[in-house]
Amino acid sequence: MFSVPESSRKRAKRESQPIVLQGYGLKPDTQLEVFGQEFHVVSSALKMHSAFFAKFLDSADKMPAVAPNSKFKYNWVTKVDADGTGWGLVHWESLENSKAPDIITKFSGKTTHEVAAFESLMHAIHGWAIAISDQAHLHLVTQLADYYRALPILSLTVSAALPTNPGMTAAIPQHCCSILEDAYKLRNATLFRECLVYACGPWDSPAGPQYMTLQNTKLKFVVERAYHRFNTSLLQFQTLLLKKTAETLIGPSVGLELMMEVGKSVEGGKDFHLPAYFRQATKVSDLASCQVVKESADRLLKSCLTLDQGAARSGYGDFRNFFLGFEISDDDLPWDVNERHW
Repeated sequence: MFSVPESSRKRAKRESQPIVLQGYGLKPDTQLEVFGQEFHVVSSALKMHSAFFAKFLDSADKMPAVAPNSKFKYNWVTKVDADGTGWGLVHWESLENSKAPDIITKFSGKTTHEVAAFESLMHAIHGWAIAISDQAHLHLVTQLADYYRALPILSLTVSAALPTNPGMTAAIPQHCCSILEDAYKLRNATLFRECLVYACGPWDSPAGPQYMTLQNTKLKFVVERAYHRFNTSLLQFQTLLLKKTAETLIGPSVGLELMMEVGKSVEGGKDFHLPAYFRQATKVSDLASCQVVKESADRLLKSCLTLDQGAARSGYGDFRNFFLGFEISDDDLPWDVNERHW
């Protein structure tokens, strides 16, 4: 469910008041009208961070850029697509019907959501912090940034916003696959890696891990590679446990204790889950004192989550059926990490 940020809700109560953004020490010289809401913004910021505005704001067919009697250098307004499902900003003269109420009625989506998302994009472009209320808000802002070719600056702003937006972080486990797609568009490695960890679980669900629902075959392949690399480590750990149970001196006691830990991992009528079992297996006394086993278990049960500030642990609590140690290197990310403009 989309949640409009608090700042946008307050502004909605006084709809006639413009949203004014100053950036880089410059005063607004551009008016952008989004579904009746005026934004007074800085053209140099638009041109610097949006390839769309850099190309079209001063294009020859947009002259004169200013409406009669306007105090702004540029004046753009909303034009809704013919089918009513999309919209974009156009030069004021190119709009056939400039009656704002007609435009708002024609659009099939939620105009308040569009305005809130556009405000977030303008904040990013002007170097302001943004509030990411939830997954739907992030998706809408990312769509706008894609259209206005401002993905790099939004990605940087999202990175700065994630640690202070717990609502967004809390949405990742449930919406990891859809957020993964937005992280891919943004080329945001932090968000991509966080989503990848969740997308590789739950471990032994009948439906399989969540990444199986990905429609983007490129992303599905990338996540699947990380999943199978981890599976190799898991098999190596299981092999190590079996070898320990085969040792002459400690094998029988290790085997017995492992069976007892299986029982403990399903106490209280809980289902058997491999992550929870391996977490319990590390408590077997003869294994806990073995350095090789300890190092292998630490690698297997570690958490690669960086945004979750809680006590998330593989095979424990809410993550009884999750391994959280899935990793992906910069070389394996599905984009060129050295590219600065896309």
